[in-house]
Amino acid sequence: MNLLVNRIEGIIRTGQKTELNRPWEEVLHLAKRYSHPKRSRISFTGGMARDFYYISEGKVCLQASSASGKERTTNYFGPGCLFNLATVFVNSLLEADNGVWLVLQDTVFWRFPGSLLHDPAFVRQYPHLIINLMSGMCFSIITQYSWLTDMYLADPMPRLCRYILGLSVSSGSDDFAPGVTQQEAATHLGMHRGTLSAALKELREAGVVAEFTRNRLHILDMDRLKKLTML
Repeated sequence: MNLLVNRIEGIIRTGQKTELNRPWEEVLHLAKRYSHPKRSRISFTGGMARDFYYISEGKVCLQASSASGKERTTNYFGPGCLFNLATVFVNSLLEADNGVWLVLQDTVFWRFPGSLLHDPAFVRQYPHLIINLMSGMCFSIITQYSWLTDMYLADPMPRLCRYILGLSVSSGSDDFAPGVTQQEAATHLGMHRGTLSAALKELREAGVVAEFTRNRLHILDMDRLKKLTML
């Protein structure tokens, strides 16, 4: 139970989702395989926008941009996750309304026809997959709510500390490879890279964090980090 609680907390705090929909590998024979290289954009046009996808390798994120050029990333999807579910159920959504899907690592994903989720026969045959899908969508909703709450109610330092704590909880360690760059963290948190760098400098000088790179996040004082999340 503690592992499940930690996993949920980590997803909510960081938006990093993996292994939420692994049971869908049971029906990969109903999907078509695609691959996309790192740093590419996935353009869902025409019928592709009404279908949904399962990631077997790699990582993608959903990013939105404002007219002024500001970018926000709230959800990250890794191996074992479904994505692009909203347009399957809300046909009026345009690609611009749904944001832009960016490929963060070389990725292999499988395209499922959106019509499957509207097919009573499929739902009756695979009720456990529908329940699993609904669970994953709930994680996305809670993640979005948590992100919006932090954006409007929290100062940069507690927001960053909650994010770092979430990464730690997900990994089960205080010294690990987060797989996230400082720029990706700043984009997710909705803050300027310079603001994040300044906050990290304070944490290093206070002896709370020793290092934060894609390959290593080392937390020195977990109790102090937890206290800073409450500011």
